[in-house]
Amino acid sequence: MHAKFGEHPQVSDSMPERIFVGRHHEMDILKRWVSTPRPASTVYAVSGIGGVGKSSLLAHFYQYSSTSGIPSLWVDGRSCVRTPQGFLDHLASAWEFAGLPTTRYASLNHALATILQKQKVVVTIDNFDALSAISEWLLHVWLRSLPEQRLMLIMAARTFSIPRGSGQWMAGKRWESLSLELLSSSEVMEFVAHALPTAPRSLHQQLVQLTGGLPLALTLALESTRGKTPRQEMFSDSPIGEDQWIHTLIGQWLREVSDEGVQSAVEALSLVESADQDTLSAALGQAMPMAQYLALTSLSFVRTTTDGVTLHDLVREYLRRDLEQRRPAHIWALRHRLSDYLLNLLHTGTASLRSRAARQLLTLSVDALPLPTGYADLSAHGVFSPQSPFQPDDLPHLERMVKDWAHAYALPGQWGTYLKFLQEFSQRFPDDIRILRDSQGVPLAASFFTIVHRNTGELLSRYFPAETRECLTREEMMRSPQYASTYYAILVCVNQRATHLPVADLTGALIREGLALLGSGTRVTLVATHPDLLALLTSLGFTITPAKSRDCDLPGLKAHVCTLDLTGGRFGQWVRYLLQRSQEPMSPLEPFAVSNEVKRTGLDPTILRRGLSLLPSPSRFYRSELAEKWPGSAEELHLLLIRALNGHDPSLWRYVSEDLLTLLRHSFLSAGSTTMSVAEELHLSRASYYRRLRTALEGMVEWLDTIHPSGSFLKP
Repeated sequence: MHAKFGEHPQVSDSMPERIFVGRHHEMDILKRWVSTPRPASTVYAVSGIGGVGKSSLLAHFYQYSSTSGIPSLWVDGRSCVRTPQGFLDHLASAWEFAGLPTTRYASLNHALATILQKQKVVVTIDNFDALSAISEWLLHVWLRSLPEQRLMLIMAARTFSIPRGSGQWMAGKRWESLSLELLSSSEVMEFVAHALPTAPRSLHQQLVQLTGGLPLALTLALESTRGKTPRQEMFSDSPIGEDQWIHTLIGQWLREVSDEGVQSAVEALSLVESADQDTLSAALGQAMPMAQYLALTSLSFVRTTTDGVTLHDLVREYLRRDLEQRRPAHIWALRHRLSDYLLNLLHTGTASLRSRAARQLLTLSVDALPLPTGYADLSAHGVFSPQSPFQPDDLPHLERMVKDWAHAYALPGQWGTYLKFLQEFSQRFPDDIRILRDSQGVPLAASFFTIVHRNTGELLSRYFPAETRECLTREEMMRSPQYASTYYAILVCVNQRATHLPVADLTGALIREGLALLGSGTRVTLVATHPDLLALLTSLGFTITPAKSRDCDLPGLKAHVCTLDLTGGRFGQWVRYLLQRSQEPMSPLEPFAVSNEVKRTGLDPTILRRGLSLLPSPSRFYRSELAEKWPGSAEELHLLLIRALNGHDPSLWRYVSEDLLTLLRHSFLSAGSTTMSVAEELHLSRASYYRRLRTALEGMVEWLDTIHPSGSFLKP
């Protein structure tokens, strides 16, 4: 039973020696207890997803405490009979294995309590999850009966449902939580160097990217690599075949899942960043019972978020890749059901729900599409923390990154211009700078992605006159901020000194964040010269046209204007375009364009005016001629018009100017308004009022025709 004390149950004997790297923080905490003369009896709860190295940490400390002369007992929860007596019997075997006397004591507890009066004892319980049936007895009866000093109980489990945090737990005993994270890239490098000392550095970098710092994944990948050739010096730069070991790793994680419905929910979660119960029900095609949802939240690799639940980044990435390889039809069905639900949410939800739906739809479509990765990898997940706002302390880091970017992508005469731009832009528009940071909060990459209005337009035209002439109209640069509908992508810069993270991953994450902003119904434009960036934007459906002048060219590289127009409610259509492309990867690349087969509403401005006048009375509006002619439901149209007149639908702003929208709002949403009262409030003559109203109504008719191309508002 104890022939392999400290052996990681998932590490193959083919590895030449046990390799232990990292975990300095956790080992320091445990060693501090050992070095204390009379430490308080303490429970150390080591938790983390399967394969993160919980058993390895326990085994390493078990060896340390044993060689330090401290009586150390090892218990494997999977080997115990799940009863109090079964646990005590197993502990008694460990006691004998440690060479401790038992004959002169009335019981094991008596022996343990007696020894604790004079010296420290370490009890290590691996796979504590298996003892859940007796955990209350073990921690509140057995442990309470033992002395308040010199006992360490160190346990490993994927999750703990008992006390969390650190500090005094019960009388005279402490509880310390040790949650294990993934290994850092430098620790992965150290691990690989020990296992394969003659392997090329390119293999080290490849293993960092493939395994994400998960020790079990690293071990399986190394075993897979070692099996390919008996001679380490024969390793080449070719990709490691990971399908088999990824499938093995997923099998280890899914051992926690005992319910088929919960497993289906886990598979659906692999396609989106997070999901609530309703979203998972839509993906599964049936209502998800609360019991299953609660079981899902209890899994070690599932985290609770403000949006519902999410898979651990590494689990999500591996599971998605495994499902796409083994069950492509199943993954496509899940994507289809999720996209239908999220498109509905995109049009009918609150502002926060629409923003979340846009991000989820982007994740669904981009992950499904084989995109070029030379300039940016949009499929990279979990390498860094989510984007965060700019802080004044970030400026020195950004100056270095912008300087490096300018040296690589701008003419020498423009280098100083970009640094001056950074100084002014960071002071005036800090919210338009989005930053990715490392675990210490140091900026790794930053994007400058701004909405164009009269304030930002003035700045852009001063620093980048040639680019703005190519991409932006004077009308766009003169709009007030609340009616702006065009984003201008200035640049994405990366900390070149962070060599442990691929530049393409960092760049891709920020481009992905920028694309998600288009979910509100906007357009994005930029000038690009880099061939790999042009290839990526082409794959995403951007319209690419040569710049009219040569003012934006670089030596050997011609400038192109790249635009993606998702105004008029086209974000949903663009998502469907990308998903369709994922099913036809070999088809010719064509820019995203709205179908010309537009189903016209058949409205004239007079019908629209009568309908708008009934907006304050929903019941009367539903019976109006406007509602009858609308291809969708009257309720959807009523909500759409209310939002649009209140300035909450950017797709209208291309057809109705800011002052005309104000006129419409005063005319149809202000209680008790009349033609004369609105004209006087806006300082217009009666004739000018009617002339402007007619123009505004004609713009709204054109807008309504464009947002309903397929005849169904919910299914663009």
